[in-house]
Amino acid sequence: MSTVTLLGATGRTGRLVAAELRRRGHAVVVVVRDADRAPAADRVVVGDVRDPAVLEQAVDGVDAVISALGPVKGEPHLHRDLAAALVPVLERQGVPRYVGVSGAGVTLAEDRKSRRDRAISAVMVVVGRATVADKAAEIAAWAQSDVVWTLVRPPRLGDGPATGRVEHHAHTSPRSTAITRVDLAAFLVDCLEQDLYPRQAPLVADRT
Repeated sequence: MSTVTLLGATGRTGRLVAAELRRRGHAVVVVVRDADRAPAADRVVVGDVRDPAVLEQAVDGVDAVISALGPVKGEPHLHRDLAAALVPVLERQGVPRYVGVSGAGVTLAEDRKSRRDRAISAVMVVVGRATVADKAAEIAAWAQSDVVWTLVRPPRLGDGPATGRVEHHAHTSPRSTAITRVDLAAFLVDCLEQDLYPRQAPLVADRT
């Protein structure tokens, strides 16, 4: 199994990703601001995920990086800034794989979203303008890199139990508009293990 660096490990989705990685036998390195809040891991690195020195330490000798970072109030450029810091570190250290979380509100030129999802995305651009812009800038940054990336675009997240039934497509809308965090966590690890959607941003939801 591989060694995976996990960003956003203290969040509600991140803790589930950490547990899923360990359940499947992967070694886990987590990057946290507060070591006391870190989930169970093989190594803990303390610092800001946008600090290149912290990232250099965190990805040394690993096989891949997963980010479960979501939007953070008061930090409208978090994901753009993370990509700007992380891409050169991964390229320099030769870490070949990155899987992260984007959002269903982001629309790509190749998308063939349903009328429902086009309407939802239009609303998100208005009410969550900064978040959508940040996520779009993040995808653009990864698209220009040499890293094999996948940025998963989930809809509304819930804290329900795992369903084990996830629908995902590169550019077309799933039937549902929600996914549980535990299902999203499992899908992120699936993307890593099965090399799903290289250099793509799939839309994903729980299957209805």
